[in-house]
Amino acid sequence: RHFESSTDCASSLENEGWTVWIAAFGDNALSLASPHRPDDVAVDKKIAVVIGREADGVSPAFAEAASRKIFVPLSGFTTSLNLSVATALILQRLFDWFPHFKGDLAQDEKDNIRATWRDQIAKNQTARDRMSHWIDHPELVPMTLDNATTLASSVSSGSWAPNRIRHRELATNPDAGLPEHCSS
Repeated sequence: RHFESSTDCASSLENEGWTVWIAAFGDNALSLASPHRPDDVAVDKKIAVVIGREADGVSPAFAEAASRKIFVPLSGFTTSLNLSVATALILQRLFDWFPHFKGDLAQDEKDNIRATWRDQIAKNQTARDRMSHWIDHPELVPMTLDNATTLASSVSSGSWAPNRIRHRELATNPDAGLPEHCSS
């Protein structure tokens, strides 16, 4: 669904019986350090987790709608995480606490979402086909630490190095191999 504003979204969630949790530090914020769900956290509620922007966090509408703040505790000099990393850590902890929250999409819904996702990140049909094959058969992915970057660049639209640079790198490290689309 699409909402015109975060206020509209927060109101809709509230009207539909969702409990809103936001990723934020602050008074009474719940640390996600424990692998076990705290006793005061109900397991029967629908929880909408809102992760704000890296620059300024959640919107005031969601901050106001939130019944709980949650955060990933950090050690050392780190004071924040990349948005995707923080989201992954938060969701993994919540799935640990609430295993029944894990997805229950029908296979056709999963297939439609994956097709859209593949079209957005794979460079071309060859890359989409390779990615589809690997996702459907992960045991066949020829992954080692030595070739992970090369394999990722063969399907990702985020590759930054032109073929001439990849060929030059291959000349200095012939064991690395080139993705199929970079073959000479």
